[in-house]
Amino acid sequence: MKQGLSRSTILLLLNMIIIVLLIILKGDVFYQWSNIKAVLSLMIYDLLLASAMTFVLVIGGIDLSVGAVVGLTSIIMASLLKNSIPISISLILGMSVAAFIGFCNGFLVSKLKIAPFLVTLATMSVVRGIAIVATKGRQISFASQVNWFTATSRAEIAITNTVSIPVLLIFAIIIVLVLHFLLVYNKNFYQLFYIGQNENVARLSGIRTSYMIIFVYILSACLTCISAIFILSNTKIGFANYSIGAEMRAIAAAVLGGCVMSGGKGSMIGSALGVLLLALVSNGFVLLNGSPSWQQSIIGAILLLTIIFDYINNQYFTKRKRS
Repeated sequence: MKQGLSRSTILLLLNMIIIVLLIILKGDVFYQWSNIKAVLSLMIYDLLLASAMTFVLVIGGIDLSVGAVVGLTSIIMASLLKNSIPISISLILGMSVAAFIGFCNGFLVSKLKIAPFLVTLATMSVVRGIAIVATKGRQISFASQVNWFTATSRAEIAITNTVSIPVLLIFAIIIVLVLHFLLVYNKNFYQLFYIGQNENVARLSGIRTSYMIIFVYILSACLTCISAIFILSNTKIGFANYSIGAEMRAIAAAVLGGCVMSGGKGSMIGSALGVLLLALVSNGFVLLNGSPSWQQSIIGAILLLTIIFDYINNQYFTKRKRS
């Protein structure tokens, strides 16, 4: 029995519709490579956060602390760089802090059986609070002598005389593709779907569910730290309030891409298409001089309609299969 349209296919169609509408309404501006590059640049950090959220949602969890981890790790690494600590040590220490936060989340969820929503909501508040108190809400800038690190964010690969692609975007796409192949083709990563479908059955079948859950939350935090590293490279500033609300964009992109809150489903490619959809909507509001107040409402409406369509689609084909 054939299944309905996949969420990725639906998203691809939605993206095409938005692109066509923008071409019709603002084709003269939308076609310009500077605008297209702006859309792609909007995706860099959210691609990593959405990938992190995809892993967590696949196992039936959620991670509301991703935005706060970006803020905390950015100020830690910026502070170290400001005090002339070598870049490699600064990044490793920032990644270690992120991994520790991820471990705490995973341990509380897997070992103490506390609801992921409550655990990561608490972690979000604690981590963001520590970052704000430690810096008193001020930004931390570091000297620009770390030339290769800060230059990476501005580096571009020329395709033609007028078209060039940011290196950070290429790095982000490579990371997403690697994670996609791991999730689909690696046996250990594919077990995450079984955990999300039924954790008890997965445990009885020999999967070390507790360790896998802890690993996923650590991976989520590390991907979040990579996003912080990219931001730091671009801005040369650490800030406690970076990525406020980013967790909601990551959840929206992942759910649009095929994840379900109950776990057991998800796609890296689908989540990437979800990020593209959000970036196109944001760009459309800029081009059409739309009110930022309506932007979140439109994104929420698209998310809701996609979920409803997916539900109706699945129910229809389930009934046909039973009949």
